[in-house]
Amino acid sequence: PLFLLVLLLIHDASARPSRAIWSLPALIALWANLHPSFLAGLGVLGIWATIEVLTGRLAPSRALLLVGACGLAPAFNPYGFMLWGFLLQTALVPRPDISEWQPLVLMTRFGLAYAAFVALALWGLIYSRRPRRGSLMAVLVVTALLPLVAIRHTPLSALAIAVIAGEHIGDAWNRCVVGRRNPARPATWLQVRAIAAGLMLGIL
Repeated sequence: PLFLLVLLLIHDASARPSRAIWSLPALIALWANLHPSFLAGLGVLGIWATIEVLTGRLAPSRALLLVGACGLAPAFNPYGFMLWGFLLQTALVPRPDISEWQPLVLMTRFGLAYAAFVALALWGLIYSRRPRRGSLMAVLVVTALLPLVAIRHTPLSALAIAVIAGEHIGDAWNRCVVGRRNPARPATWLQVRAIAAGLMLGIL
């Protein structure tokens, strides 16, 4: 759920100036006290902020302040900065005996479901008429590739596809499917969410 909140916050900040993005340091601090997966949230934020700065959509000073505050936020835990040392010793260690840390094999039922979901996102991006923001596209590409590093990242990939590619899938659906059947009756965003949610649950 916290990774989903990060995605929603950066998605909103990509569309319009948003004060809600400044709640991220508090969110990361809470997340660090619950689970080490907050590293995924920091990674996504770093990718998004870097592309936003390079494209001139975010001032470097504001990006540095935001990312810096989020980087310091995990220190607000019972172990302080020692948490970073512990994570560096454990997160980078190979775990060949744990199946969740193995790369996703595409030629399996689970792998084919994942590939279908990625294909749906790609179809939406190709046929959508909505603007494609570089920062969000970068986040989408990276998260979509994560399951090929470790299976445990598949839920993160599914969430990123639902949040970032969902609007494009909806627009492509209206353009290519519903429009042919009944041009006066486009699919609602609720229907598109239901389709994406169903596919995501099929993967998970």
